[in-house]
Amino acid sequence: MKKRKKSLRAIYFSVLAILLTSISFFAVKIYNSPDNTFDPFCTYSSQYTLKAILKVGNEILHSTINRQRSFSRPWIQVINSNGCKQSYGTALSFRSSDNRAFLISSNICPLAEEVLLEIGEADIIKLCTDTTRGSLSRKWGYKIKGYIISDAETPKSWRKFNPLSEEFVVLKSMKAIQTEKPASDDLDKLMPNILRTGFDANGSWSESPEPLLSFGRRNSLGIIYSAKKRK
Repeated sequence: MKKRKKSLRAIYFSVLAILLTSISFFAVKIYNSPDNTFDPFCTYSSQYTLKAILKVGNEILHSTINRQRSFSRPWIQVINSNGCKQSYGTALSFRSSDNRAFLISSNICPLAEEVLLEIGEADIIKLCTDTTRGSLSRKWGYKIKGYIISDAETPKSWRKFNPLSEEFVVLKSMKAIQTEKPASDDLDKLMPNILRTGFDANGSWSESPEPLLSFGRRNSLGIIYSAKKRK
């Protein structure tokens, strides 16, 4: 009888140890996994570090962000199709010596994302301007959003620009590397007042810089500047 009790006790503690080890393993895995990996409402297609070089006149500027391309899970997409947006890493930001601010969307084309997921890195400009790859890369060069803002400290005006065809402001390089780092950017450090700016677009909100900037971040800081669109 005593031997049987000892045997049952040993089995009990063995099962308990296995259970606790499994719980600890999954807890650590969840903690170390990228945001939205286990979220019941949100998921993502890719997560990457994006590094870019912008030439402004004779000046070379650099920007690095971490971006997660997140969206609603299929089961809730019908009622929340525009949900799960990221607050950080949505725009590359550059600040020139004359204090102008430059914003460029951190979105990449489907072809670049496909290559990124396959080999872990992607040359965005090369892949997204490859006209031989049809809809996977088509029109990215026309759709890529870029904005020039008059002053990073006291923004007063802004205009759109195409980073691939502007004469004196040219995107020289944009490369993505897969990462598990959380989404981040340097807007708060490099040009915090841009987040405090309302951009007047004459009714065309989607054409302004605002879609690149998190509403939550801007709302928490408060809007104290106003910038008008110029040609």
